[in-house]
Amino acid sequence: MMKKIIVCLVTMVVLALGVPQTSCPAERSKATFLLDGLEEVYLSQDAKELLKQNGFVITPGYENEIFDLYANCKENSQPIFVTTDAVLHTSHIFFDYLLRILEIEKLYPLTDELTDRMLTLSIEQYNEARNSEVKKAARLNIGFFAVAKKQFNPAYKVGYGLNDLVNKEIKNIESHKGLRFRELLTYVKNPSLGQNPYAYEDYSQYVPRGHYTRNEKFKKYFKTMMWYGRIDFKLKPGAKEPAITHGKKMTLQAILMTDAFLKDKETFKLWEKIYDPTVTLWARQTIYMLMIT
Repeated sequence: MMKKIIVCLVTMVVLALGVPQTSCPAERSKATFLLDGLEEVYLSQDAKELLKQNGFVITPGYENEIFDLYANCKENSQPIFVTTDAVLHTSHIFFDYLLRILEIEKLYPLTDELTDRMLTLSIEQYNEARNSEVKKAARLNIGFFAVAKKQFNPAYKVGYGLNDLVNKEIKNIESHKGLRFRELLTYVKNPSLGQNPYAYEDYSQYVPRGHYTRNEKFKKYFKTMMWYGRIDFKLKPGAKEPAITHGKKMTLQAILMTDAFLKDKETFKLWEKIYDPTVTLWARQTIYMLMIT
């Protein structure tokens, strides 16, 4: 059922004709307002009394949409006072609708496809790696993209000994209880928020809001994009050990992801199809991409 919108009916234009003439500000402050010309404005007796005393009155409306109020006023030849918030609200409604259509019809399937391709590329990197550190980093990247994939397909099982870690991350996202250790940072031993703040994520940010609460598809998209947008891989999270070593391992993960993007043209095109519309709608972000040859 469509929610009813409480609309404020302000009769300032009408009242401007009904203010009694006075000679000074002191007299005007004590004057009561005339109610001439209000025959077409439907007000209760209490509302009229408040109007007479204060020069304005706000009454609840029961229109389904804010523009219905203005249409009714025009139809009944009632003066209209258009406030800034009404214009901004209408702009917001148009923008939100545009965004919803873009996300659900275009960005959702593109993000799902991008996730599949990055999973495949990360698995290839894992299978081809000869260096043990590279192999470990590629395995954790498989887990990273598996978390996103399980948003689209909760039944997905990634393998590679990662299912438990991925499920713990999913549990953190679903419970959204604030700061929790990032389970996929397996190289951070005995983590603590005081010593390793870079290894923690604020999972309370994964609560869908706004139009992302409209259906399950929007909720999945929201949580996936929050995961991709918030989980970072720091170059140097601290000036001392073990933060320096942890930064090197995070950076290796980021290098492998970038390498996969740049070596697979179709994957990079997918990323551009997702990123470019957001640049149009919002401000461009500063992106540093390591060029690997």
